[in-house]
Amino acid sequence: MLTALQFDLLTVFVQSLGKVLSFEELQRLLPRLQTGRRDPSVVRYHVARLRARLGSCSRLIENVRGCGYRMRPVSGVSPAPFGPESKPAPRTT
Repeated sequence: MLTALQFDLLTVFVQSLGKVLSFEELQRLLPRLQTGRRDPSVVRYHVARLRARLGSCSRLIENVRGCGYRMRPVSGVSPAPFGPESKPAPRTT
């Protein structure tokens, strides 16, 4: 089970699939990561905890040295759309 922060962090990675997210950008997007100081170790800690929870899927979150992190897309799988326009079609019987 993920914590609320881990879930939010995973959501940001999925919504930004393939895009490098800097430490500063992650802190800006997730207010819970803001500690009043620009310390990348806070982000590193939470990403490490998320990776531990993801188990074998943790390799999808890559460290981009000197830049931040990105979630790499899985080949052959297209990401699900997010937002209000992504509501499922009504079922017909």
